Amino acid sequence: MAVVRNIPVAPFAVVNMVAGASHIGLNDFLLGTALGMLPGIVAITVFADRVVAALKHPDWTNIAVAAGIALVLALGGWLTQKRLRSRDWSKK
Repeated sequence: MAVVRNIPVAPFAVVNMVAGASHIGLNDFLLGTALGMLPGIVAITVFADRVVAALKHPDWTNIAVAAGIALVLALGGWLTQKRLRSRDWSKK
């Protein structure tokens, strides 16, 4: 579940329906969902906090941290997209 939540395989509702129809137990589903969604939630929350701080108090530290987090988020998205495009989906 954690891997499925990190990779945009299908819409959230579809993943939930497939997980419900499979043999995955409720505890495994909840733990996997929490672990899979936690990194993205933390990254976006910290980024939003730094952007607000940079707008309220525009000093170099706040701007640099916000820009650094934006760069990490963009790089992570680019690497994920590159990895998914290079994968041979014909092999199972």
